[in-house]
Amino acid sequence: MYSRIPIALLLSGLILGPLVLGSYYDAWRWPLIVVAWVAGLALILWPLKKSGERPNLNLWVMGGLVILLIAQGLWMWWNAHFDFTLKPTVHSNGIPWSLVPRNVPFPELPGASAQNEAWDRLTYIIPALLLVWGVARWTASKPAMIPWVAVTIHGTGLMVAILGLVFRWTDAVGPFWSVGVMGFIDKRETFHLFFGTYRSPGIATSYLNISLILGLSLALRHLYLVLKRRGTIGIAIVYFLSSFVVFGAVMAAGSKAGMALAFLSVMIWALMNGSVLKKLASSTSLLFPRSSVIERWLIGSSLMLILVLTGLACAGTTVLRWKEAIETQYSTMVARFSVNQCQIKMIQDQEWGAFGLGPGSFYPMFPYYAHGTNLTGVYYYAHNDHLQTLVEWGWLGFSAFAVLIGGSCWFLLRHSVSWKRSDDLSTSTKVMRRGLFIAIFICLIHATVDFPFQIESIAITIAVLIGLGWGCSTPSCLKRNTLPDS
Repeated sequence: MYSRIPIALLLSGLILGPLVLGSYYDAWRWPLIVVAWVAGLALILWPLKKSGERPNLNLWVMGGLVILLIAQGLWMWWNAHFDFTLKPTVHSNGIPWSLVPRNVPFPELPGASAQNEAWDRLTYIIPALLLVWGVARWTASKPAMIPWVAVTIHGTGLMVAILGLVFRWTDAVGPFWSVGVMGFIDKRETFHLFFGTYRSPGIATSYLNISLILGLSLALRHLYLVLKRRGTIGIAIVYFLSSFVVFGAVMAAGSKAGMALAFLSVMIWALMNGSVLKKLASSTSLLFPRSSVIERWLIGSSLMLILVLTGLACAGTTVLRWKEAIETQYSTMVARFSVNQCQIKMIQDQEWGAFGLGPGSFYPMFPYYAHGTNLTGVYYYAHNDHLQTLVEWGWLGFSAFAVLIGGSCWFLLRHSVSWKRSDDLSTSTKVMRRGLFIAIFICLIHATVDFPFQIESIAITIAVLIGLGWGCSTPSCLKRNTLPDS
């Protein structure tokens, strides 16, 4: 009984974060952060039954990367050279805030550009890293937790999707029909600046695409289990229908990148699971043993009709968004290209190096490098998480993050694709691993034009998926039927 407490904390965090207004700003972010800290520490420190296996080298490497990143982040925060304040001074040079020098313990060594901004980011980055470590540890011992995590994320995504669709249909002017719920939303801003519990449609679709691909993987897994006489067809249909709802929500949210990546993720999912889909298509009589050919065709046609109607119902928003992009000559993409150029200037600065400019440095430092460009307004995030990570964490931290994420993706793919012999894994296990990989991969692509990893709820969700990937690298997770078949 007590061994379920860390898992319960983990799953509650995966639900809490996205539903508490996306854990976006200020007070809304703290419930998730507190739960993530507690869950991460519990998953790392809670005793597990000894499996009799030798310690796994992969988990030691993963743990070393986590410790390295936490140590680097804390050092840059402790040795920060400035404090960030929104009050401009005579030395601000027209920039609407100031960086006030601090008494630096080691001024000759690297430190963050703003201590308070560094701590703001580390409050969720550190528990996310702890969750990678803790989830990997528990997955190695209890592979059956993978479907539970997938169900939790998909179910939460479904709730976000339904809320977003209801807000769209009712022309809501703010989350939960109230502009005042999130004080940073200007009263002049309309529905296009939030969807469901997320202020930005791009960020909403980034999370919903994770939910979408996990829902499709759960549906396919249950269909295969039905084929093996170990599942229920009704559960699989429910997962397919809920995935259609999430897909429709992505279309309705209005993010061009989100729409394109939704189609891309479904295409990759279909290609990677082609052999399973082909086998199921040729075995409909086994899936519906008491039905006639006509009844089976009616069921399949009904599901396809629901999918088509879902897409058509949201086609108006899709067409409108792309039309606006064409009419404005893709102005948002042009601006993001300019931001990327400024980040390259930041990397070329002599202060940048192995440790970067420090966590949270992009926001306060960007105006100093954007001076003389056509960029106006305040940029809280770079709309390119990869470049922003390189700017803030330097080549050492960026490389550690790359290995941490890339290693997880490799272990998820290694024994679940056709070009790699993987007879020791059941088909249902392979389907779930492919789903986890696609979810991480699509979010990484989305991070080139938006900022999903800067949002607490999405960063922590992806951290959990990365932890599952590292946990799947252990021998205990490479045995046949490592996932429960019902």
